[in-house]
Amino acid sequence: MEGPQGIFPAISEVTNRSDEDHVSKSRFKIKSGRQEALDEVELEKKRLEIELSGDIAGTTSAKSKKMSASEHSLMLFKRKLRNRQSASKSRRKHQAMMRGVQRDIDELSTQYESVLRKCEEFKALNAQLNVENMKLHNEGVLLQTQLAQMM
Repeated sequence: MEGPQGIFPAISEVTNRSDEDHVSKSRFKIKSGRQEALDEVELEKKRLEIELSGDIAGTTSAKSKKMSASEHSLMLFKRKLRNRQSASKSRRKHQAMMRGVQRDIDELSTQYESVLRKCEEFKALNAQLNVENMKLHNEGVLLQTQLAQMM
């Protein structure tokens, strides 16, 4: 079985940060009531189990209204995990799409440069043909004048 790093790499960092928050919250809860501190510890255990097992399925609105405070907190934590996973997935999709767009841009740039070179070659060839055409035209006019003089 993989550790939390393998299943949810981004979430394990958040959990490490939330552990420090949890300790300070637990100390506050212990001062206000032992039962709340125990609920918070159980909630944290459930959160870690969820991270390790990957069970982050959602719940309905009707069910959430009937939940205790610790269950509601767990539900919100699951929602946060699902949201983070979704955001991560969206970022990966966006990055993949951007790589594809960049490949297309590179390919089109190469094609553009190739077409531009061919265009320049055709312009040069056209200029040569125009010069040759002008010479031939002038030669034809000269021959016509010579022919007209002979007649």
